[in-house]
Amino acid sequence: MGAPSQYWVDPSLNSNTGGGTEVDPWGDLEYALTQITHNSADGEQINIKSGVEESLSGQLSISWSPSLNHPTIFRGFTTIANDGGMATVELNGYRFVSGKAGIHIVDLELKNDIPGGDHLLSFDSHCRAINCKLHGSSGGRAISPTNSGRTNVQVCGCEVYDIGGQHAIWVPNQSVAWHNWVNCQVGPNRPTNAGIKSEAGCYVGRNMITMSAATAQLGIDLTGSYCVCEGNSILCEVTGGGKGIEWDNDDCSVLSNLVEGLSGGGGIGIHGVSGDEAGLIGMNSVFNCTSPYTIRDPKTNLGNETLAASPFAKAGANTFANRFEYFAAVDTGEVHGGAYVGP
Repeated sequence: MGAPSQYWVDPSLNSNTGGGTEVDPWGDLEYALTQITHNSADGEQINIKSGVEESLSGQLSISWSPSLNHPTIFRGFTTIANDGGMATVELNGYRFVSGKAGIHIVDLELKNDIPGGDHLLSFDSHCRAINCKLHGSSGGRAISPTNSGRTNVQVCGCEVYDIGGQHAIWVPNQSVAWHNWVNCQVGPNRPTNAGIKSEAGCYVGRNMITMSAATAQLGIDLTGSYCVCEGNSILCEVTGGGKGIEWDNDDCSVLSNLVEGLSGGGGIGIHGVSGDEAGLIGMNSVFNCTSPYTIRDPKTNLGNETLAASPFAKAGANTFANRFEYFAAVDTGEVHGGAYVGP
């Protein structure tokens, strides 16, 4: 794949004008998508300027079909393309782009200020959400597959909070959820089930998850076989039930995770559903959980630890910007896992 075609949108112009170039950008994202000719060889990147938020009047739709080798990339910027500037899109109750493969969302804040709004992102196969801020859906998930059978989704480096659907992030088969900060407690909305849910063959690693767990909430829910759950930090900050990590299929690997605070009735640090045998378990540490571990004998057990003190420094505020200080490891016990190692 070569360099994608470059297009430019400046929401501050707020008009159906422009040529889509850097010096003459379109003034509206919805209008821009009616003007683009898809590059079927290399895809396209739509650069959205930060500052004034884009406000949708309907769900974004595209007339072409991106794919793994020619994706459509929506990316924020401040001054020049790819400078890390984060543009903001107010979805107004709509999904961003739904039902299309090969959609990449980079350096964007997607929010929904409409009560009961839908999923923010509904991904098909070969989609990406990288360095995004996702929040404000009381009725849906931040990220969800369009339906079963989707594969190869990557969710990396995202800040996710104030999500009231069943799960905050749901990744389909053979996907990756890596280095995300998921707060299931901030705001009036929180997921009824899991912070991160994964299907078969997924890697869920180095995520920092804060739970409310007033009900039977899960930090990470591994629902398919052959998943790897490694180096996650999961903290429940209120007394309640729930489980830090749960799997309900055989041959998952659960390694080097830190779990704290499932101290209410039925609270479990790391749990395997009855009858499901893990492939590899080890180097996990659990603190202040009613039941630290409820697991069948795995095929390989490297040993786990129950701690006498918190493994997290909790320095400063539990925010995305301060996440590596808040979840920094404390020298307690023998095992040091979790997501504290940095980005």
